[in-house]
Amino acid sequence: MPLKKWSLEENEIIKRYWNIPMRDLLEKLPGRNSKTIYWKISQLGENRQTYKRYTVDEDVFIKANYKTIGNFEIGRKIKRTAKSISKRMIVLGLRRNGDDFKELAKSNRGCYKKGCVSKIAFPLGVLQLVYDSKLDRHFYNIKTEKGFIRFSRYLYELFNNEKLKDTDIVFHADGNSLNLLKENLIKITRKQLLYENNFKDEAFVKRIFRIQNPELIDNIIKNHHDLIQVKKQSFLLNKKIKENDISRKA
Repeated sequence: MPLKKWSLEENEIIKRYWNIPMRDLLEKLPGRNSKTIYWKISQLGENRQTYKRYTVDEDVFIKANYKTIGNFEIGRKIKRTAKSISKRMIVLGLRRNGDDFKELAKSNRGCYKKGCVSKIAFPLGVLQLVYDSKLDRHFYNIKTEKGFIRFSRYLYELFNNEKLKDTDIVFHADGNSLNLLKENLIKITRKQLLYENNFKDEAFVKRIFRIQNPELIDNIIKNHHDLIQVKKQSFLLNKKIKENDISRKA
């Protein structure tokens, strides 16, 4: 399938509106998705802001409270995540010392200590939709007596009347992590998961050719399959040679 070329009209829209909210840009470009739009914006040399900038008031609040309030509590007050607060502290040159952590443990605001129970108590059986940014996928977790676990593991054990080991992975056969039908849940090993995440055609093209454009990836897989296979064989051969060299030196 050839790549869909960008029309002059689409290029003009990107040049004029590249910095407006993505939802508005998608409405102006109904035949495109956010990934291809980001790619086109970068091609035009623009550096689009993909995160909400910190305001002066937010920085002042962090500086005034980071020694007495934990990142989670700071984030709750200014509507940010704890991870975002942690990164912002690095930018601002803020760092807690041992005494600061002791004070946080005493107040227990945004910082848990041994024996403390969270004020947010989820009932057993509640489902929680979570997002994995590394894999760019959504998953369901379920609350059990042992805490939250992946819902796909819970269902696999229920469907097959089998207790999974820690080394077992429940894999979604169709690649849709929200498809929880029995036939879509397959038990695999970590070694097999490594292959799925690194040597399946789409993942391999992304990693080896350093390409993120989904249309270009699809084009390479369909029209240059032999090249991908040669690259895979070359990669595995080089890996085997390195392993043999290490074993000889040892």
